[in-house]
Amino acid sequence: MLFYLGYLTIERSYAGMVKLRVPNYVVKELYFSYFEKLLEEEYKYELDISEVQTALTILALEGDITKLIACIEKVLSSMSNRDSIKMDEKYVKTICFTLCMLSKCYVAESENEANKGYSDIQLLKRPGIDVDYYAIIEFKYLPKADGKEEHITRKMCEAKEQLSRYNDSPKFKDMKNLKKWAVVFVGDECVRNEEL
Repeated sequence: MLFYLGYLTIERSYAGMVKLRVPNYVVKELYFSYFEKLLEEEYKYELDISEVQTALTILALEGDITKLIACIEKVLSSMSNRDSIKMDEKYVKTICFTLCMLSKCYVAESENEANKGYSDIQLLKRPGIDVDYYAIIEFKYLPKADGKEEHITRKMCEAKEQLSRYNDSPKFKDMKNLKKWAVVFVGDECVRNEEL
């Protein structure tokens, strides 16, 4: 259905099957707008877009991620306890990525290869828009039951190690004003947010 509606296109065919992909950035933005509306209807949650855009503008101009983290926490806290049963870092990353797709400052990318790893979120240059800071964010997640200090410290070390590896990637090595954050969530709360 997504293919016939134009939300997906054929990337390549192999062995009688096809691999699909989102055809372009405009469709990607429309797709995420649709899911935003779906979340609003499903969870009766209203997301203040101006709050998210302000958070992303502060990140772009001041290099401060605090308000974006607060937006993620707000979305997570609005979810029911049942939603958190199988929660892991990919859900936190997906929430952040969806919020970042609302940015007029950046091209948001997710899970792009960087030096034999895959960074969670990359906020990179949008053609024709100059900002003061770009970003790579690496998320880690622990359920509330596992939120002991030693677990949090271990997850933070993992995130920092990954960010250090991405930093050596040719894609990022000479990039000026690139900020890198390791962020650990326990349940719906950010317990560590460290810049490398």
